[in-house]
Parts: sequence; structure tokens; C-alpha cells
Amino acid sequence: MKQTPHKGYIRDPVHGYIPFDKKLEKPLIDHPLVQRLRYIMQLQLTYLVYPGATHTRFSHSLGVMHLAGRFASTLLDRLEDAEGFNYDSLVEAARILGLIHDVGHGPFSHAFDEAVLGKHFKNRRGAGNHEELGSTIYEDFMLDELRRLLYGSRFEGAEELVHLILEGRESEGAPRLIRFVVRDFYYPSDLLDFLVRDSYYTGTVEYGFIDASRLIESSYPVEVGGAYRIALDRKADGALRGLLQAKVSMFEYVYLHHSNRAYDRLLKKVLDRHAEELGLVDAVEKLLEGDPRRFQLLWDHVVFNRITMLDDQECPSAGYLRRRYSPWKLEYTPLRIPLIKAIPRSVLDGYKELMSEVIAEKIKPDTDVIEGFWVEAAEIMPVPYTVESSLGHGPFLFASRTGSTVVIDSVDPDELAGLLGVIPTLHLRVYVRRDVYARMGRERVKNIILEASRRVMEELDEEYKIKELISLSKKSSLEGHEKVTM
Repeated sequence: MKQTPHKGYIRDPVHGYIPFDKKLEKPLIDHPLVQRLRYIMQLQLTYLVYPGATHTRFSHSLGVMHLAGRFASTLLDRLEDAEGFNYDSLVEAARILGLIHDVGHGPFSHAFDEAVLGKHFKNRRGAGNHEELGSTIYEDFMLDELRRLLYGSRFEGAEELVHLILEGRESEGAPRLIRFVVRDFYYPSDLLDFLVRDSYYTGTVEYGFIDASRLIESSYPVEVGGAYRIALDRKADGALRGLLQAKVSMFEYVYLHHSNRAYDRLLKKVLDRHAEELGLVDAVEKLLEGDPRRFQLLWDHVVFNRITMLDDQECPSAGYLRRRYSPWKLEYTPLRIPLIKAIPRSVLDGYKELMSEVIAEKIKPDTDVIEGFWVEAAEIMPVPYTVESSLGHGPFLFASRTGSTVVIDSVDPDELAGLLGVIPTLHLRVYVRRDVYARMGRERVKNIILEASRRVMEELDEEYKIKELISLSKKSSLEGHEKVTM
């Protein structure tokens, strides 16, 4: 491969070669708070179920940087007016944003978000979740260095654009496109990388096959109501359908795998009860005070080693994790509810509670074993909720060309997946602690759960005609390929 001045290449199993600027980008890649992502697993404890899932948020971040640069270049090449923003600075802003988008993740990522940031720093500005903490890290520990590095270069100003985007203060012009390139969109670079990367390392390649190049090259910037949005060429709807189906498959069979969810539950219990003892709260406190050293050393395996040292009597979940043993078993439940019609999340949570209440009612007089039942409402959404709520992005846009005329059609987010034959679903699942079977008997446990499922289904059908929706979802899945003109 021909080398150019100041350009280096990183060999990546997903993207082949990832180019980077040795002079301007390498110092950020080598920043200690970026390098710590080498020791943060991309999929938390999924490697306990899929042994190959030992890839990290560092490799994912490099992949997002690479795709974000490609995506931004494609859109900006088709943009007539960048509102005075420098082309190179906009592309570089996308690459920087992609590289540092996960820098606020703590050990075990989303479990850390819930048990540490969400509990101990919920009301602290700049630390309530990993995105807020990432913005704080960028501002406090990276921004000044980037200003110095980029000063006088063709990328000058990129660091300020990133700062504005992280804080949600960018204009609705070209900078807003850069945000959508990385996140808060239907197929951002983050999603395009992690679906392929996660399927590769978990050995489920067939679930994560997507045509990222087709999606990127078929995207166009369009102005709607004075703001820039991204439209997809109607001829590429097959690639979009493939992406949505890949997302559904990865969530159902990998991210929400029943054993994976059981280990996540154990992990969250440990972090929730022992966050201070494990040094997690203090590390974030020191970081917010300007000292990143302890946070830099919060690696997955370091914290996991501390967890294994906890006393089993005081923390049984730690002992289970150390032995790779799950006390939870998924009991069969037939409730897979298609969400063709929008059902409010509060309503869905209500049906989860109803199932728990029916189980509690049916296990009398053995009420002391109620904690041995765990009801989970697992939503498998092809179109993420964040798209609908973030920045008022609004409907999905399709672009159709007839000669020199371009027609923009909009599709409501609630209808997009169904239009393409990929139906969002809610899985109501019941886990039972193994000792409960020994005490109550498998047949009784199974009958209790079936009765709870029947009660929930009856109420859903009365309110939302759920049985009709199930029939429609099957028909839509069979005819989905006919619903959009190719």
C-alpha cells in the first residue's frame, strides 16, 4: 500500500485498512482516555456466552471514525452550501466524533451507566450517563490539545464543531448532518460498525450482514423546513431492509440472549450494591475534579478481579459470576407481541407489571419465593426510539429521481419497519431461579407462567386487538418485499 506523508494505516478485521493522519489524529488516538477503551469490552459479559466476543470499544471506535469520515465526505460532496464551514474541518469533525463517541463508557459499559452514573451522578451536570461524561472528558481533557494540534491546519475548527455537537448546540445546517452521520439517525456510523463487528466476533456473521457502502453511497443531504436532513435513494431500500433485519436478529439472538441477560442482571446487582467498595464512584468523582488517573485504570478485567474478591455470603451474585453460573433459567413464555400499532412504553411496562402480579397471586401460599421470578420486557425495535425524540429528526426520507427531478417522500418512524416487512416486537419473558423449580415443581411453575401469559394476552387483545396484529405481522413479514417499489 502506497504511503503518503503523515498517513498511517490500522489493519482492521472488519474494514480492512483504516487510514489516519499521524501528525494530527495519532495524538488523539494515543490519548490515555481513548487508549483505555482497549480494556473495555464492547459487549460486557457476552463472552461468557459467545467466547469470541472479546472485542473492545477501542476497535469499535476506530471503525466508527473510519465510517463517519466516509459518510460525511459523501454527503458534503453533494451539498451545495456548507454555510461557510470548511469541508475538511467538517469531515474531520465527523472522524473525531466517531473516535471519541464512547470515551465516557466505564467498565462493563451500560451496566456501569445504570448502576453507577445513573444512581450516584444522576443530578450531576456532565456525568448522568456515558454520553454526558464523554462530553465532559472531551471538554476537560482533549479540547485544548486538539486546538493546539489543528491550529493552522486544513482541519482547524473541527474541534469546536465536535464540542458544539456533543453539547447539542450545533446549527441545523451542515454541522447537524455531522451529528446524524455518527448518531441519532436511522443508520449512523455507530450502528453500521457495531452490527458487523459484533456479529463477526460472536460468530453470528449471518445475523449482522449489512451493505454499509450501499447505504452511505445512496444517501443525500436535503433541506426540509430550513434544516438539513439525510434522504436515502429509494433504490437502496433493500439495503435498509437488510440493516433493520440484522438489527432485529442481533438483538434477539445475541444482545438479548437469555443467558447473556441473566449474567447482566447478576453484574448490575453487584455494581449497584458495591460500586463504592469497588472504587467506581471515587474514580468518577476524581475525574470530575480534574484527576483522570483512577478512571483511566477502570478496565473491565481490573474491576472483574475486584468483584471476584467479594465475599460470597455478602454478595452471592459475585460468586455466581466467578463460577460462570447463572441461577436464572428462562421459562418458556409464548408472548411475542408485534408492535405494528404504536403502544406507549408506559402501557408496555404496565403489562410487565400485570404479569408479575398474576405470578405473585398464583404462587400463594409460597409468597416467599416471589423474588425467584423475574419478568423482563425485551423490546426489539428496528427503528430506535432515539431517532424519534432526538432533535426532532422526524420522518424517514426517501429520494426518488425522475430525470433531473428529485421527489422526497416521508415515512413515519412507526411505519417504516412494517413497510419494509420488519416488525418490531415486545418479548415478555419470565426467568425462574433454579431453586424455585425444586421447591414448587416444574409443572406448577410452567402452569403459573402460562396463566399469567394468557391474562396479559386477553387484556392486550381487548385494548389493542393484539391477535389481529399478530395475524397482520405474519402477513406483513411474508409480503414485506412487495410493499416498497424497487
